[in-house]
Amino acid sequence: MLELSRVIGKLAKEGWRPRRTILFCAWGAEEEGIIGSREWVENFGHILGNRVVAYLNVDIAMQGNYTFRGRALPMLFQPLYEATKQVPNPNPEEVAKGRPTVYDTWVIGMPQKDANGKPTGKPRIPLLGSGSDFAPFIMKIGVTCADIRYHFDDKLGISSYPLYHSVYETFHLVDKIMDPTFAYHKATTQVWGEMARHLADSYVLPFDVASFASAIEEYAKRIEVHHGSLMKDHGLTKGLEYLQSTVAKFNSAAEQFLKRVVSVDLQNPLAVRQLNDQMMQLERAFIDPLGLPGRPFTRNVVFAPSEQNHYAGSSFPGLNDALFEISRDPAQQKRWREVSKQLAVVTFFIETAAASLNKPIDF
Repeated sequence: MLELSRVIGKLAKEGWRPRRTILFCAWGAEEEGIIGSREWVENFGHILGNRVVAYLNVDIAMQGNYTFRGRALPMLFQPLYEATKQVPNPNPEEVAKGRPTVYDTWVIGMPQKDANGKPTGKPRIPLLGSGSDFAPFIMKIGVTCADIRYHFDDKLGISSYPLYHSVYETFHLVDKIMDPTFAYHKATTQVWGEMARHLADSYVLPFDVASFASAIEEYAKRIEVHHGSLMKDHGLTKGLEYLQSTVAKFNSAAEQFLKRVVSVDLQNPLAVRQLNDQMMQLERAFIDPLGLPGRPFTRNVVFAPSEQNHYAGSSFPGLNDALFEISRDPAQQKRWREVSKQLAVVTFFIETAAASLNKPIDF
């Protein structure tokens, strides 16, 4: 972060001014409960909710040299792809194999696969859960986020590099063993900087509304595939139909919105500002002020960690938590009332989010 701030500071001294502010934040007490970033978001939540375009997190710059790894919310998928295509590959062996960019190794090392297990031709980007400083931005105020690092091969079956959080995790370890030339640290920093520059300088925000809509559709399909039969057996057929029709409405709104983005008059700053504001506020449309069941400060009804795994991201967390091992619970009537409620909550927020993408008076 210090190196990136030095570079951007040098550009500023040479006369460059980003269209939007770039703010550097170093947090304290992450391991004690994400206290630093959480308190900051709580203190300035109203200001941040109105002004923040995106938050880019680096917790560990390098925990392996196998491939780049990016986790993000769907709005940042495309900016993340584009940034990694701009950064040279730090691995000379990969370059010799005809993979000159960070993206080229990433798409091989972490391929995204469709429902049938076939590679899609893009890298896999897991959802963000908790366990790092992006959490309060996502869960409290609905800011889109990404978290990046260099990573080891997941096939090793380890949770992190062997010396993680030990007394042997020293500068010597990095300098002499893990990243002797700091090439992988540099690549992470370059991706970080390129994403920041792109988000700060693009006249029209480079948000990936299409991937957001696809994600919502995919999450609804998962509910249908994994729980549909059981939900219908308990009288929720209509509720599932409402969910599917609302998802279709969201997809339609996203398609129409993207047509407006393509055709916007770039000479009209008010028209551009309108579209940018709508994109920036789309994540906020899924913030429930009442919070998730039993978690009043976790308010994102689409992207939040499951109660069963706070590190992993979950889609429709309130609904999925309500359905978790429901058949084993002796209090069946109470549990199914909660499922019905959470299904309605998700459907409501998808519908209001769809309306937020329409023209200002067409909702």
